[in-house]
Amino acid sequence: MCPGRYGPVYRKEGDSHVVDFYKWGLVPFFSTEQRTFNTFNCRDDALIENRGMWTPVKQHHRCIVLAEGYYEWKKESKKRIPYYIKRKDGKLLCMAGLWDVNTKVTEDGEELFSYTVITTTAHKGINWLHDRMPVIWDPVDDKDIIDTWLNEELAWKDDPQLFTKGLKSFDSSKLEVYEVSSDVGKIGNSYKELTMPVKKGNIKDFFSNPKKGKPQESSKEETKEPKELSEPENKEPKGSEPPLPKEPEERESQAEKDKNAIGTETDKPAGAKRKTTSGQSPRKKLKPSTSPTKQKSITSFFSK
Repeated sequence: MCPGRYGPVYRKEGDSHVVDFYKWGLVPFFSTEQRTFNTFNCRDDALIENRGMWTPVKQHHRCIVLAEGYYEWKKESKKRIPYYIKRKDGKLLCMAGLWDVNTKVTEDGEELFSYTVITTTAHKGINWLHDRMPVIWDPVDDKDIIDTWLNEELAWKDDPQLFTKGLKSFDSSKLEVYEVSSDVGKIGNSYKELTMPVKKGNIKDFFSNPKKGKPQESSKEETKEPKELSEPENKEPKGSEPPLPKEPEERESQAEKDKNAIGTETDKPAGAKRKTTSGQSPRKKLKPSTSPTKQKSITSFFSK
């Protein structure tokens, strides 16, 4: 997911819990034109110091932004290397956020819901990548913080400390960080493989065909099989008596017959012979392995 697209947001509405998709990049309620705001993220210190447009929004419009992980870029020399960050246990990230609704920027007055992600100082174990990171809460360990944050009846101005104490960096030892394909930075790209780690040796290996190399192994086995089929068919069994001596003319005639018989045997197609003697079943086509991703319900991440 990239800025400007819609992502899942979790919030409370009265006694109900709501999960809906809002646009990433907060458009404040007072805006009268559809323009690009630099509101994808909101710094925690801006909230603490009551700066800018965030003051009216933070009073009651607080939410949790849900995601499997997020991207961060690190500048190395002249390149920007993308990294993917997610929880080691595979659970969703619960990131602190703010939301708002606007009815002035659409032509027909339709409600536009949008959100922003709150950031804080990066944890010491991850600040090599960036000096900022999202405010992430654990649904079990930080349950009280989350409940307070989502309570719309509580106004920020009444007790700011009640909210600011939860704006802390998440323990990076619980996070997994790895480099991903640079294709993630291309507009329009959005597929699961972009969250997979790249191989350090050669990125082409990541997209290589798993079937390559198999035919060579099979051909080596096939070249060995004719040796097993080269034993003469007329070999006498052990314990049998040798044939009686024949006259010269009979021996010459018999030798000619044997010669013709051996030539017929060797002229048979090798493939036909292997089918009856090798005992091997035809090689099965390889199917690319796919591991189904488990779809998790939102309730599983907020239960003890």
